[in-house]
Amino acid sequence: MGGSASRDVFGANHPDLPRFWRADLADSWNQLNHILKNIAILGGMLVVFAIETSRGREPK
Repeated sequence: MGGSASRDVFGANHPDLPRFWRADLADSWNQLNHILKNIAILGGMLVVFAIETSRGREPK
């Protein structure tokens, strides 16, 4: 019952559900890999920007 209730709340059985959630397992893992790669790239860019902006604030 809990599983079906959460599916109803989050719309997992909605007929217009995006294709990502209906994809087979291999495609889902491929999409997950791409999402995690993009998050890692974004995190690396944020670290570089933080380091570069802190260089100008060092006391002399």
